[in-house]
Amino acid sequence: MGVNGHWYIEITKQAFWRGAPHVWQNRYVMSGAQPSASDAGTVITALKDIEDVLQPSQGAGHGVGFVRGSAYGSGSGAPFEVLEYNASEGSGTATGFTGGAWTGYDLGWAPTLETCLMIETPVTGLSSTGKPVSLRKYIRGVASGSNEAETSGQVAADDITGVEAAVLPWKTGMGASSWVVIAGSGAQASGPPACHPYLVAHQIPRGKKRKTSSSSSAFSLSSLLKDGLTAAEAAAVISLVAG
Repeated sequence: MGVNGHWYIEITKQAFWRGAPHVWQNRYVMSGAQPSASDAGTVITALKDIEDVLQPSQGAGHGVGFVRGSAYGSGSGAPFEVLEYNASEGSGTATGFTGGAWTGYDLGWAPTLETCLMIETPVTGLSSTGKPVSLRKYIRGVASGSNEAETSGQVAADDITGVEAAVLPWKTGMGASSWVVIAGSGAQASGPPACHPYLVAHQIPRGKKRKTSSSSSAFSLSSLLKDGLTAAEAAAVISLVAG
């Protein structure tokens, strides 16, 4: 389904993470009416090309790669346009990033997926508490460089300039109708995207937690005591059920 009635694009990537293939998506909610499949493909390509610049150059051990780009309509659960870059999702390998890296420093080791570039775009409107709001995008699999500033997690000033120039089309528009990236609420950008001056940690989702039994069970201690059991008898029943 669309996001609050808006069409959107997902760029799917994968890499090895803690010994196993990990697949994730960057989602971009788009402005305007749902386009044709062909026009959506143009926007997918534009977003992929931007991410191509944001990812460090891929050498040995740098296993992050594109899997596919998918466009979803405002009212449908299935994508109406898909561009495949590698069909073997879950294999840990995919079409690599080939564009120029955002950093000019040598990146000689594999990145961690929880170290990210954070790009923040201010959007129109205020939060429920009256504070300015923004749209944040995290680019995973970013390694810091080999010089002192980069290994400390700081993004060099010239790199910030390059990143912000690369992502500016998120605000200025892509494709025939100049579609722009918007917030899930539909709020439009009120200023250009800005790169955070430090690399940030952004946890990979661990999945849903399993539900455990609670005191609301029919065999709670209080309910059993009300039924006339002694405390010892009630505890024995609970232990038997839990076992």
